[in-house]
Amino acid sequence: MFKAPAIHIPIGQRSDAAHLENERIRLENLTKGKDVLRQFLLKISYRARSSTTATATTTTPTHISNAVE
Repeated sequence: MFKAPAIHIPIGQRSDAAHLENERIRLENLTKGKDVLRQFLLKISYRARSSTTATATTTTPTHISNAVE
């Protein structure tokens, strides 16, 4: 689908001081980031499954498409 070996989806903020000695992440960012990543993976997996079936549709179910737009 992406023709890439990996993707990077950051979930922190600049103020989290990523990769420094006292690295941190706000729990709110972690929770929201997990939700975004979950919905993103659901969306691409649905599209990947749909593209491999003969009766595939090009639409994504509403509960998935509304979450990550």
